Amino acid sequence: MRRMRLGFYLIWPLLWPAPGAAEHNALLPRPQQVRYGSHQFPARGLSIHFASAPTAEDRFSAQNLSSCLSDRMGAPVPVAKDSASELALVLRRTGTGPDLPIPEERPGSESREAYSLSVTPQGGEVRASSSAGLFYGVQTLCQMIEGQGADAALPEVEIRDWPSLAYRGIMVDMSHGPLPTEEEVKLRIVAYARERHVGVVPCLELYGHLHDVFRVERYADLAAVPHGSEFNPLKPQVTSLLEDWVDQMATLFPSPFVHVGMDETWELERFAKAEAGGLGPGELYLKHFKSVAGLVNRRGRRVMVWADIFSKYPEIIAQLPAGTVVVPWSYGPENDYNHFLKPFASANVAKFIATGVTVWNQIAPDFDLSFDNIDTFLSTGRQYGISGHINTIWSDDAQVLMRSAFPGIAYGAAAGWQGAPVGIPCTPFGLIRSGPRTSGPRKHTGTI
Repeated sequence: MRRMRLGFYLIWPLLWPAPGAAEHNALLPRPQQVRYGSHQFPARGLSIHFASAPTAEDRFSAQNLSSCLSDRMGAPVPVAKDSASELALVLRRTGTGPDLPIPEERPGSESREAYSLSVTPQGGEVRASSSAGLFYGVQTLCQMIEGQGADAALPEVEIRDWPSLAYRGIMVDMSHGPLPTEEEVKLRIVAYARERHVGVVPCLELYGHLHDVFRVERYADLAAVPHGSEFNPLKPQVTSLLEDWVDQMATLFPSPFVHVGMDETWELERFAKAEAGGLGPGELYLKHFKSVAGLVNRRGRRVMVWADIFSKYPEIIAQLPAGTVVVPWSYGPENDYNHFLKPFASANVAKFIATGVTVWNQIAPDFDLSFDNIDTFLSTGRQYGISGHINTIWSDDAQVLMRSAFPGIAYGAAAGWQGAPVGIPCTPFGLIRSGPRTSGPRKHTGTI
């Protein structure tokens, strides 16, 4: 099945006055509230402690903190087993919140992922209600280390931070083009991601973009039209095949979400006119979606679906099954993103948006377009009450240099957390402008 995709859904401002903040390291994403003091906490001789019995996830965060401090100091920073000494960084988990994303999450200062961080000349503490919050606090603390070796120190600071969106992720196209190495993708990806509080969501194609499947003789007669790329949803054999696929994905991936694709069904109208026995294209699409959603729901999973066909036939939106997550997508350039979200404004349905790191059909990434797409679509999406943001990388072309798009991944991750545009980052290619765009590459219209 060539079209399998993996989505990495990271269940990853208003600032207090921060005198002297410009003198300290820039933090990415920017915390929601920061107040710096005038003193420092020297790193020499410190150790890391737990305020309560740690979980495996808490220990992973502690080791992560130990590694980043040790690397900066050139000397080991131990994770101690006894009570905290005077020179200690304390990890304090106050609850037992879920470690990974779950349905119906809410963002904000009381969310599962929120944390507070305090550093004084006497010591430091990261406090959170879940191990995920501790992990995010540690990532911020690691960015704050100033100086090297014996001079390494942490600035006096008070931070309160939380995500502005409950769901944040990256969807990496693994179906064609140049594949990343195992070390980059981690084929042991579920366990690797869990340690970092990332849920791995299978992102499939269960209607269109299946031309490679129909090249196999065994499946050729399941196509809606000869030599086509979309299923004939009226054939019982299609349901049997999809049931098998969904079973496999549900076994491989424990995520409570399954993304079923179903975008760009360009043969839909042609097939409905010729074969659907009076069903209109919108009705035919809805019939197949309900069948697929049923297969997923019966396995206790929530369905995510690209939203472009529902936007094209808005009369079927009211019949979306309960619990569906629709994902309007656009990769820019757009002067106005409202029309991608307006059809769902009055629907009682969860909404994510999908942006793109523009790297297809060209050699080098277009960060100008990518950053503007992320900032502008996110801004519009927040007005419509979106609960999530998926950034995407598509590798449609063999010449795509996927690794060069990594700054766009970082930009999207930060933008989904902090609630305000990231700004103008510096990448390996130099200073990247992120202002309004008046021209650029055409919208992506190939296989997605």
